Amino acid sequence: MKSEKIKVIVSEPQLNQKVAQALAGETGARIVLLSPLPGAITGTNTYISMLRYDIAKLVDALQS
Repeated sequence: MKSEKIKVIVSEPQLNQKVAQALAGETGARIVLLSPLPGAITGTNTYISMLRYDIAKLVDALQS
């Protein structure tokens, strides 16, 4: 991950976050939780709101 300059780890809220946290700790990458289905994360109750949420989170993480 370091040699490829990967700075973002994408995960989903229903998954165990221990692996993502371990990778982030070792590489300095950020973890971004994305909604896999409408309603999986608060504020993503419709398909469109889920897409907007996921895109905003990805853009923010990639710009940081």
